[in-house]
Amino acid sequence: MDTQQLKQLAGCLRALLEDSAIEIGHGQALDLSASLVGLRNWPEVQAFPRRVGAQELDLLATARLAYRLAHKYKHEVSSADLLL
Repeated sequence: MDTQQLKQLAGCLRALLEDSAIEIGHGQALDLSASLVGLRNWPEVQAFPRRVGAQELDLLATARLAYRLAHKYKHEVSSADLLL
């Protein structure tokens, strides 16, 4: 995975949440996408490019994102659904 892919996924996350009437900003979406690679926020993504590059988009990655969506935004979605 790379930062460009994470940026694209952040846009998809915004659209997913908007469909559920949850509006977030671009920065918040970038921070959410950071969870896919096991990081807390976008500045960490930029600080650890090797870690980002070593990660793959798999069920473990989407499980981290699903957890964050459930706890921060009360939006329940399965990790398998996020992988699609």
